Amino acid sequence: MSMIELIYSTHQPRVDEAITGVISLCEMLLPGRIRAYYLTGSYTDGSAVASSDIDLEIVVRGQMGNEREQFERINEALNRLGTFLYDLSFVGEDELSVGHMQDAVPAAQQALRHQHEAL
Repeated sequence: MSMIELIYSTHQPRVDEAITGVISLCEMLLPGRIRAYYLTGSYTDGSAVASSDIDLEIVVRGQMGNEREQFERINEALNRLGTFLYDLSFVGEDELSVGHMQDAVPAAQQALRHQHEAL
């Protein structure tokens, strides 16, 4: 797998590394299923504190179907690691509406598009 390059940096290397790790894990567990990753919450507006969680909106290609339970298990497993708290929201493309992600910042959408084209 190619290296993941973030489009947006939190300017906190440990947080950026954690985000990259989540993206890498999702790409490994769900190959070809993720359309984009968006960072939301306090790390996008600079209000994050030491106890802030990492909020990622993960857009899944097409409909999600019965995968919601698998996505929830990924979120729970990451939170058991204890380094950071994660709030991963998985949403199917078919569920997106205008304005749904208006405050979100693309975390790795472009980088992943290039990664998949290179394969």
